[in-house]
Amino acid sequence: MYLGAKPMVTGYDHILFLFGVVFSLYKMKEVGVYVSHFAVGHSTAITAASAVAILVTVVLPAEYNIDPTGIDGVLGLAEMGEIKSQLAEEAEADRLMELEAEEQSSLMNDILGLRRRGTRA
Repeated sequence: MYLGAKPMVTGYDHILFLFGVVFSLYKMKEVGVYVSHFAVGHSTAITAASAVAILVTVVLPAEYNIDPTGIDGVLGLAEMGEIKSQLAEEAEADRLMELEAEEQSSLMNDILGLRRRGTRA
């Protein structure tokens, strides 16, 4: 409880918020708008900070093998990125093999005069 309530009493943004409510707002509508703007701003700042933290600690090491925090040694995210790269290379090789097989099949059909079902000359 203490850890959750401490920033509300000691955080400069909350103290400024309280001063703004107490000393500059006189109508309930104004208080409602002020509180809503504060909540949206606060939520936006927390969301942006969380997104940056996730980007730096998870996405960069896993996707790009860039580890500015050194957390990869604990989580092993670079290995996940390497596995992803290997899978992408294998998928591309499979796709190329399928295209090559399709071209050979088409060439044989042209040479032997074979046609696929449902196609007309």
